[in-house]
Amino acid sequence: MNSKPLSVALEEAFIECRDMDVSLAEKLQAFADAVRRLAPNFQEAVDKLVARLKDHQVGKNAPKPGEQMPSFVLPDQNAQLVSLDKILEHGPVAITFHRGHWCPYCRINTHALAEAQGQIAAVGGQVAAIMPDREHFTAEFKAESQAQFPILTDFDNGYALSLNLAFGLVRKCRISCHGRVGMSRAGKGAIPGCYHCLPLSWLAQTPRSRRASSILTTASGWQSSTWYQL
Repeated sequence: MNSKPLSVALEEAFIECRDMDVSLAEKLQAFADAVRRLAPNFQEAVDKLVARLKDHQVGKNAPKPGEQMPSFVLPDQNAQLVSLDKILEHGPVAITFHRGHWCPYCRINTHALAEAQGQIAAVGGQVAAIMPDREHFTAEFKAESQAQFPILTDFDNGYALSLNLAFGLVRKCRISCHGRVGMSRAGKGAIPGCYHCLPLSWLAQTPRSRRASSILTTASGWQSSTWYQL
């Protein structure tokens, strides 16, 4: 039986998997296996969530290969605004989306990209990462991964939501909206329910353009909700 606190055991597993001399896919799978071994109840909950996402086809409206990526202007880890158009002036770029500095899978992924950034630059490519964290967290994330590429802040996952790369979890609203806040806040054509209560089925079925504007309008005036990137 492991006598270490779970947080310590998971961090040790993270470091071991991050530093493996194998492919990125193998590192991520090794950490997933470690989580399943160390925290089976947590992994069971994740498996159920993934099954729900598949049932509701969340992500089916995400951008497809060959589609043009919408432009953005986002602050980097130094609070300097960076646009996609400006990045592209220096060559093609791979944009990666991450859940946050706290996510071990994101940390493994970014560390691997940092290790490969020399090879990417050698063929004229670039990398930029996007996450919903504020600048002091993105700066720490960049330093930990030793990345030379920018880490951009996507406040409230607004840009990710516009691309259908984030989803909301159904849960009991802490402000007891009873499904009325969205209608009164967003007005005509609003979604039923508040920012805290968006159903997965609505996210899966609503076109990106309407979904993003409706969510941002409905969310105005409220401080927080639960949003996750795919």
